[in-house]
Amino acid sequence: MKEGAGGAAAAEVVLLVPPPPRLVIRNKSQFDFLELRTHPGPGYREVTNWLEAPLPVGDQITFVWEGENYVTVMRLKVEHGRVVAMTTQKGIRLPQGTEHELSVFDEAFRLAKLRDLPLVPKSELKPSDTTLQVFAPPEPQPPTEPTVQPNPDQAEVPDTTPPVFAGIKSGQAASSKSVVLTWDPAKDDRTSADAIRYLVCRSNESGVCGSAFSAALGVKGGTQILVEELEPGQTHFFVVRAQDEAGNLDANKVEAKVELVSDQTGSSQTGSSPTGQPLSGVLSVAAGEYHTCALLTGGGVDCWGDNVFLQLGTGGAARGAAAVVVAGVSSAVSLAAGARTTCVVLGDRNVKCWGALPSKVEGKKLVEVAHSGTPKPVYSRSDAAGAAMGGSHGCVWTQSGEVWCWGDHARGQLGLGEALLAFVEPTRLDSIGGVTGIAAGAAHTCAVQSSGDLYCWGANDHGQLGNGATTDRFSPMKVGGLPGVVGVTAGFEHTCGWLSSGQGYCWGSTARGQADGAASSQDRFTPVQMRADVTMMAAGGEHTCALTQAGEIWCWGRNDYGQSGQGSNSTNVPAGRVSLPRKATAIASGGHHSCALLEDTSLWCWGLNSEGQAGVGRLGYTETPSAVVVESPKP
Repeated sequence: MKEGAGGAAAAEVVLLVPPPPRLVIRNKSQFDFLELRTHPGPGYREVTNWLEAPLPVGDQITFVWEGENYVTVMRLKVEHGRVVAMTTQKGIRLPQGTEHELSVFDEAFRLAKLRDLPLVPKSELKPSDTTLQVFAPPEPQPPTEPTVQPNPDQAEVPDTTPPVFAGIKSGQAASSKSVVLTWDPAKDDRTSADAIRYLVCRSNESGVCGSAFSAALGVKGGTQILVEELEPGQTHFFVVRAQDEAGNLDANKVEAKVELVSDQTGSSQTGSSPTGQPLSGVLSVAAGEYHTCALLTGGGVDCWGDNVFLQLGTGGAARGAAAVVVAGVSSAVSLAAGARTTCVVLGDRNVKCWGALPSKVEGKKLVEVAHSGTPKPVYSRSDAAGAAMGGSHGCVWTQSGEVWCWGDHARGQLGLGEALLAFVEPTRLDSIGGVTGIAAGAAHTCAVQSSGDLYCWGANDHGQLGNGATTDRFSPMKVGGLPGVVGVTAGFEHTCGWLSSGQGYCWGSTARGQADGAASSQDRFTPVQMRADVTMMAAGGEHTCALTQAGEIWCWGRNDYGQSGQGSNSTNVPAGRVSLPRKATAIASGGHHSCALLEDTSLWCWGLNSEGQAGVGRLGYTETPSAVVVESPKP
């Protein structure tokens, strides 16, 4: 006790300060970098602090900061020096004195959802400064062993043996100024496969790299590299050599010769020349996040692109840079592609799918995903009219207008209420009927009714449901102000719909301009008119394309991989016309690429082609439309 003023006894006050929030990240996937940003809350663009750092598989980083704030965690997949994929966990609120652990899994290439964390309305949040500290996890201490005196006669033998390496496997032109080089992994007794460094030499003369090697580029632990900024119209020679951690370099002289054609500036030919037999007889096209499929006359289906989850339906895991026939499908009448899954409605009005398929629910959660390389029955009521596939969920609408959905329901994307978080089997929505079309985004869904009304449900943190709010909805809610809707399309976090009058509207996330044509810090919570002559729209990951009544394709939004199709890779672009050799009849957009079906039944694609999703017979970036080609038969 202390003597206060006037002789009164005053109690000593002790302030108990809670520990700062902590977020532990344990990486279990193949993404290369992790980025963390703290901000006032969902919907805000002010970033107070951020960190980007490598996070190899199995590593752990603990983030600690002062104050109470929201945090956005992003993982970046980097290939050839460019970010080709990004996953995000938004709106994690860590109150003072709390600690949460976040694990990342290979299965979905998405961060595990922290469903138990409390969220508060944006109106209750106030911006605050934060101080971010990063702590590496403690290194495990080896068990204590008895001290052994070194024996000079048993000194460690220096590593003087180079890796066993077959050299470069192939070199292919990716554009008029870039080349993709591939090789098989080297082997070394003392250096792990992911620690071997591959050095790349380039020359305009044959034999120079083999005799006097000088590394201009390098990649660690990979089997492919994109060499850019090359001189077009020239012949380039490449040699790849492997180097272990001791500095030993293999002695192979395997050389790849690649001839790059000059840019045809001013040529009357529109689009790039195909590099194989063009695909024809296409009736419709569907684009997933990193793969694409086409429905052909006769009911067959061809697919190409990423095949990690067997979403190409070829039975094997190899990706395809050109169209390959899906075995066992010969009577398809419609087609749908999601992030990791492909589905067809067959002539008997049943639905079969391949790729990542839900297989089990434990504790109300979807915990296991089966990968099927061949079509498997998913919906067998013989009344399906069409299907839509999203990030990890799917829906079917029937000939009578019913809606049946399955998959992940953590954010309400199935529209089945808040009772369960996942459904393995297709389950009917009792709350909506008269449906004539459905679109599925990353974690939200929208349906058009025969009356012309549009209903949406699921994730809504960026206003992608179009109802003026940012609260997730677990049951369908009508989108106002859109009379006479005839079609809808959903991207990662934005949505677009078009009316019988030809007016096209978009709403949701517009950080890249995907919802309004101009990158903005303010998401669009209600529909914004984009065009007045639309017959079809396609929402990609963060870009949008529209087919006009004149048969033209116009695209806008994110463009760092050329997904606008306008011959550049500027970050974001306003609406611009895509040059095509003839009129288009349909459009589809994937994660970072788009495809247009032309009136002659050929298919042309553009944008990111890291997994062959553009289908042009090679890997690389395709900033202008190129014809999709058929894979050459093997000898």
